[in-house]
Amino acid sequence: MASQSPTSPCPRRVHARASGRRAWIWVVYTGLYGLSIPWYFTPGDPPAIWLGLPHWVVLSLLATAAIAGFTSLVVSRHWPEPDDDWDLGPPPHGGETSAGSGTGQAPR
Repeated sequence: MASQSPTSPCPRRVHARASGRRAWIWVVYTGLYGLSIPWYFTPGDPPAIWLGLPHWVVLSLLATAAIAGFTSLVVSRHWPEPDDDWDLGPPPHGGETSAGSGTGQAPR
């Protein structure tokens, strides 16, 4: 087994540190999901009508749209990018295309 040098951090510690810095993302998701579920309204109260829908439906749809927007923001700004020299390796089956002929034409 190869041992790591004392100056190179353990991959698990690096991952734990990186995920700890982004704990706010999970807090925001928890809050948005909490808003999207209408559990916080008093049962039995007649719902107000907003845009032709009960107010809890409008609030749930707005929270769901906020979840989608926040997910887009997180992916675009915080998703890890692979290194420039990242390589997937050779294509499967010795380089043949999915059509099997290697010519790029559809099979007959």
